[in-house]
Amino acid sequence: KEKTQDGVIKFPLKKILESYVDKDFIYRKKVGLNSSFEEWVCTQQNKKFLTSIIEKKESLALVLMGKSNMKKLMNHFNSYKPVHPNVARLVINLALSQSWIDEHNLQFG
Repeated sequence: KEKTQDGVIKFPLKKILESYVDKDFIYRKKVGLNSSFEEWVCTQQNKKFLTSIIEKKESLALVLMGKSNMKKLMNHFNSYKPVHPNVARLVINLALSQSWIDEHNLQFG
């Protein structure tokens, strides 16, 4: 609440910036940046690499999801259909988690 005034979020910061930057820039409509993250994750080389990490025996993904769900995820991820951004993020997070577990020689389950 202290940083908002008259509906302007980060008001103190924006007020300071007015001395240095055009007001149209400071108070512009917020827009997001397009990311090519899913395209990068879904290159054939990266799909093979990430799949090899996730499909290890006794992997975190297998323990969390079960064999049936894991198979569905990997079939979808490795298909030629476009991969939903959430699926790409799930796969990369599972691979990163598994790599961290492997690096630290952790046991679970």
